[in-house]
Amino acid sequence: MAQVAARAEGVAAWAGVAPISTRRVYCGVGEVSIYVRSEVRGAGLGSYLLRSVIEASEQAGYRTGAGPGRCFGTTEWRGVVYPEHMTLFGDIEAPKADGVPDMLLELYFSRLKAIFPCVSTPRLIRDTKQKPLYHLLWAGPHAKGKQGAEYILGYGKRLAKKRRL
Repeated sequence: MAQVAARAEGVAAWAGVAPISTRRVYCGVGEVSIYVRSEVRGAGLGSYLLRSVIEASEQAGYRTGAGPGRCFGTTEWRGVVYPEHMTLFGDIEAPKADGVPDMLLELYFSRLKAIFPCVSTPRLIRDTKQKPLYHLLWAGPHAKGKQGAEYILGYGKRLAKKRRL
């Protein structure tokens, strides 16, 4: 599927999306291409065509918005980490909130669930001194993938229990 902007001189710009593979695992995943002639660059034509292609691809069954910008590239986290409130004298303060790691995990987990139908349970990864490092999780379109991820992510927990015995 493609969107084309033409002028009297010919094609001024185009944008399109095509499937990256015929394999079932890549169902709904496409590659976006865009071209804008140098004479018309900077006029917003490319942005317009890209938005148009994204809307059309959503209607055609492509999954959109799964890129890092939708999950991690926003500033929404600032409101979670530094909630603003007004002081007695009318000043706005934004001190760091308590429980930030859990709140951020929930924020990103909920974003992934809004994009992907299957998201695994987050698994806390610790260093050798048992201090938390990060959470590891899997997100994708298939329940079998989630099932495999749950098994793999839970394996470390089972291994740690055996070591303690």
